[in-house]
Amino acid sequence: MKIAGFAIAILGFGCAIVAAWFWYRSSKVSPVLPWEYGEGFEPGTTEVLHGGWIGALIEVGRESARLNKVAALWTGTSALLSALSVVFEQLAN
Repeated sequence: MKIAGFAIAILGFGCAIVAAWFWYRSSKVSPVLPWEYGEGFEPGTTEVLHGGWIGALIEVGRESARLNKVAALWTGTSALLSALSVVFEQLAN
């Protein structure tokens, strides 16, 4: 039982590391403006310029939310495995 508890604790730690990586990636998402890649050029009109920024910021929000969701699932898994490791350790005593 002690070995099982230790193995589950290691799995929980691994899940926490994966969750931290997704939280980190979520914090590093930055906007990509349509004219920043390829042969594009920055638009001359204010409306098109603002529209490009709004679209880029919406995409940043979507990607950040997706990464946050994945990180939250990994964090929950880590917490569950950590709790299970405590239960296994207590049953071993």
